[in-house]
Amino acid sequence: MTKKEVIDFLITYNKWRRGSDIMPQPHPTLIGETIDWVIDYLRSEEIGVIKSPSGQVWMDRNVGAKEVGDNGDYFSHDEALKIIIRGFRLPTAEEWKREIDTGGLESLNLPLAGHCNFDTRSLFFDTKSLYYAGSRGHYWSSSVSGRDVRSLHFINSGYALGSYSRMYGFSVRLIKD
Repeated sequence: MTKKEVIDFLITYNKWRRGSDIMPQPHPTLIGETIDWVIDYLRSEEIGVIKSPSGQVWMDRNVGAKEVGDNGDYFSHDEALKIIIRGFRLPTAEEWKREIDTGGLESLNLPLAGHCNFDTRSLFFDTKSLYYAGSRGHYWSSSVSGRDVRSLHFINSGYALGSYSRMYGFSVRLIKD
């Protein structure tokens, strides 16, 4: 949706809500999509950014983190691909590599958030069982490698790219479009 389409819809919806006989009730899906768009728009207005030494612009915190340095939320790769924050996207493995090569990862304040596993019984991530929180970090990329996904992995002493199952619960840091 464009900003104009959202405004037009909200005007129409408000007329219907106030009892206009001319306006039919908007479809619930359209209402939901409009609310999502407004939330993303408002959220993007308050996002802090960091420009790394490589020249890339990143969000200043993980998705779901209230403050810089907080772990944020954990996502499967499929969930990470669905995150929509206007003006940002999941980085590629090459963009993570560029940060490794230029020393730019230090400027991103990436927490050693560890990872969690998907609980197939509850269909949720078992965040009570975080693995390696405080000693390792795992961050999704948009780059697929066979059945797995290329991801940034790091410990206190170094960074690397590896391939991991899409089902892990990793952190997400978005890069500016």
